[in-house]
Amino acid sequence: EVVGQALPTIPPKELVVTTMLRVLSGENIVQEETTRQTRDGSLIDISITVAPLRNRSGQIRGYLTIAADITERKAAEQKLEFLAFHDTLTGLPNRLLAQDRFAQAIAFADRAYNKVALLQLDLDNFKTINDSLGHAVGDRLLKETADRLGECVRDTDTISRQGGDEFLLVLPSLLDADAAAPFLVKIMEHLQNPFHAEGHDLFTSASIGIAIYPDDGGDFDSLLKKADTAMY
Repeated sequence: EVVGQALPTIPPKELVVTTMLRVLSGENIVQEETTRQTRDGSLIDISITVAPLRNRSGQIRGYLTIAADITERKAAEQKLEFLAFHDTLTGLPNRLLAQDRFAQAIAFADRAYNKVALLQLDLDNFKTINDSLGHAVGDRLLKETADRLGECVRDTDTISRQGGDEFLLVLPSLLDADAAAPFLVKIMEHLQNPFHAEGHDLFTSASIGIAIYPDDGGDFDSLLKKADTAMY
């Protein structure tokens, strides 16, 4: 028996059978979640609950299946999880996620005997642009900067916005400290090209500080402080 609103599709038979067998073998209530494709090709999330039906003596004589569409709830959960670890303006990882990626990078570096670079980047004259032309122009400049930084790094690298006009880059799997130099050159070249924002042509540059694990420190906070000092 299916109780609740009518769904555009039914739960996968194999999942219902599996949960049914678990209930019939003695489990009280079994809950599962799955994703199904509807007739129009869209995907929905479904929650399936199977509970035993007992007679007066307590013996299991059947089961009750309840299926519910939880697509909106799952989407809301995913959005909250994304916002917890990403910058709302650029969609880049925030400091928490960058720190987690850095921890993974140094764990791999210890095993592979390579290095990790931490780059702190700050746009020059951003406050002047933001104050004189408005926040809409400033936000457009930050988004464009994020896009250009993405063109300068590998898929395994992490770009993070720390707030304001500050960005943090984690570059793992470097053979030595000198291996970070090509990234610096590429970033500076990309940021020297004019930006086009809200009808304005903007010219800016960036200050970059770099710290290398394990040469300059063994943890995120100490390396970030040294990269920040180097930037200034």
